[in-house]
Amino acid sequence: MVAATASYAEAALICNPGRALGSTPRSSAGSWEAPQLIELGGKAVENTYYSTYFSAENQAPDVRAFVQRYAPAGTARRRGRLGARL
Repeated sequence: MVAATASYAEAALICNPGRALGSTPRSSAGSWEAPQLIELGGKAVENTYYSTYFSAENQAPDVRAFVQRYAPAGTARRRGRLGARL
């Protein structure tokens, strides 16, 4: 597995020649969730994976629904930046 810590714009530039050589970054952290990655990288960024931040305190409706469904009552505790329970 190749990991590339790059923005979506840089990732598209890295993946295109990498795919032509038979390899491409498969994993990253950062801004790869941006729709522009697919627009810029096209087929070269298919089958790549990324991790990104999540906050159970986010008030977006889809996040609230996810937390209510998967966090048993009383277990959704606030966490610090590094994941430590506060």
